[in-house]
Amino acid sequence: MTVKHIAFAKFKPTLDSDSKKETFERLKGLIETIHLVEGYTLGPPLKHPLARNQGWDIALLADFQDLETYNEYRQHETHLQMMKLLQGVTEDVLSYQIEVSPAPSKC
Repeated sequence: MTVKHIAFAKFKPTLDSDSKKETFERLKGLIETIHLVEGYTLGPPLKHPLARNQGWDIALLADFQDLETYNEYRQHETHLQMMKLLQGVTEDVLSYQIEVSPAPSKC
């Protein structure tokens, strides 16, 4: 079954906007090099009056073939670099995984 990895990060309040942009670009550059990731979306929350982002500044949604592949990703050197990068600029990180069955095909 496909595994979806969802991660949220809250930047430190003292982090300036240029540093936030740089962190985003570095994360994007790193995750693109990990062959285990089948697809991903990385970005800030929508600026919408009904948005309820609870202070999270950035989100990552990554797709993996299965749980074994996700577990391999967790130990991947580049993922560990991403975690180290985030440790220096964030006050909180939330990580959540779900298994997803393939969608039924439409006729």
